[in-house]
Order: sequence, then C-alpha cells, then structure tokens
Amino acid sequence: QPKATEFGMLQRLASCIQTPNVFTPGSTCGEQRKDAHLWTFGMMAYPQNDPDESHTAKLAVIWGENTIHTMKYDNINRIQKAGGKIIVIDPMNIHTAYYRQEKIVRDATQATLWIKPRPASDGVLVMGFLKVIIEGELYDKDVVKNWTVGFDELKEEMKKFTLDDVERLTWVPKKQVIEAARMIATIKPCTVKLGNALELYGSSCTQALRAMTIIRGICGHLDIPGGDVFATRQAPTLYPLGRFYLLKLRKDSYEHAAGKDFPWALRCAYTPEQCFHRNVLEGGPHTVRALIVCVSNPLLTWPDAKKVHEAMMKLDFIL
Repeated sequence: QPKATEFGMLQRLASCIQTPNVFTPGSTCGEQRKDAHLWTFGMMAYPQNDPDESHTAKLAVIWGENTIHTMKYDNINRIQKAGGKIIVIDPMNIHTAYYRQEKIVRDATQATLWIKPRPASDGVLVMGFLKVIIEGELYDKDVVKNWTVGFDELKEEMKKFTLDDVERLTWVPKKQVIEAARMIATIKPCTVKLGNALELYGSSCTQALRAMTIIRGICGHLDIPGGDVFATRQAPTLYPLGRFYLLKLRKDSYEHAAGKDFPWALRCAYTPEQCFHRNVLEGGPHTVRALIVCVSNPLLTWPDAKKVHEAMMKLDFIL
C-alpha cells in the first residue's frame, strides 16, 4: 500500500471507473485503529507533534511500534529531553529516541518502564490496565460524568476477571500492570503511540484498540495540550479522505464487489486482499479481469501466493 499521494489518487481513479475492488492491506494496517477511534470518539485522535514546550507530554506510551524506524519521532525525542517518562510495551527491545547532533540512541532498556507481553495478548493487558484504573477510581470523573455512555456496564465487566488472570495470560507481572496503569491514569498530559503490531492478530485486535482508546478518553488525555488531539482541531482545513476518494461514485457497485461479504471494509475504501483470488478463481458475472498494481508485490505480500499466482494468470490485463 503506497503511503504518499499516489494511494489517494488511485482510490480516486477507482471511484471514477466505478470499481469498489481496491485491494489494500487495510485489514492488517490502520483500519482497526481507525474503526476503534470512530466507534469510541467519533473521529481520529493523534499524538501532537508541536514544538511548543507547553504542548510536550509528560508521559509517552509506545505500544507495538518501533517509532524511530517507522514513524515521525520528534515529539518522543522532546518528551525525553524534557524529562518525561516513557513506557514501552513490546516483547522486543526497540529504539525510543535518536538525537542526530549528539549521536545518541536510546532504547527500551532506558525507558521508565518496559513491559514485555506475550505476543497477541495486548487485549488482555489493556483490560488489566482498565481494571486498575476503574476499580481504583483513577479516571477523570468529570469526563466520565459528562462525556461517556455505558461506563457502568464497563465497570461491571471488570468484575469478570482478576489481575492474576491478566498475569497468567500476558506473562506480565501483576506489579507491572498496576504500575503502568497508575502512570497512564495519573501523569498528564500523556500521549499514546499505537503501532501496526496491534493490528496483526485477528478480529480481537479491534476490540483491544477500542479498550486503549477508552483509557485515553476516561483518563482525560484527549484534546488537551500535550495529549492526543482530534484531527479537526489540529488541522481545521483537513480535507476528508472519503470526499477526496469520491466514494459516493462507488455506492451502486458495492453489491457486485469482490469484497461484498465485508461491507464495513468497503465503506472504509478497501477490500481484503484474499478476496482477489477467491473472486477470480470462483468466477461469476462480476469477476475481476484486470489489475493495476502500485508499489506492491502481490505474490510476496498477499495471502496464499499460489492461488494469487493462479488468479493473476487468468487475468486479461495487468499494469
């Protein structure tokens, strides 16, 4: 999936020729996080990257992301230079800061707290954080009173498991779970960087990300200087992607889409990659006959390479 303007332009092209069959790695990259934000906040929230010292967080949580090698990290550098605390949640050691002039590199061993969960247990871990925060009444009571729906039901959900359960399933000592949860709840402002690793282990990852968004919300870390901000506040002139993609031109074609069994994916402007070979090999009146590939190698990156190859050999045209 291209990461620059060519992706948006190709989405726009797809709309102009009225095809909903845009195959992207959205099912393992970005869509779960976006859905978690939309279902919880109604819009996307992002870590601030403002050089203003008053907008520097006092705590950064780096969860499943090797920030220095994959994303902009200026704000993480500033937080650490200003004496802020860092929580790393990753079974592997990662770099957490890089200062070019000083030629200094920091990693997880120098973080305030380094938590190493069992792979794919992030959902259990975040529920453990929620349990500590809710049962300890560490949340922002004004936010909960005025800006939440269903908090009492969430509170009841916390009674269904213990921190011993969390420790057993995540391999994270209970003491660390409590320490991290208290830091996240009480140190403000706090920013949370959630990486692509949290989107790679099946259907439960969306709910794990929703739980993390709930923590950011009930602890009062949203839309404040140094916290995570909503796109509309950070960029008032932000142009909605759906409008740029011209998605309204695709609406009538959804019922014939290769990914018609994934309606929410289609609404999010992507089709799961495995739908490609299923559509071509199974045939039918709406079988894909041509493929435009941009900054991608389907044979190496799409599920079931043999079937992808077989499907590609049946196409009339590949660009």
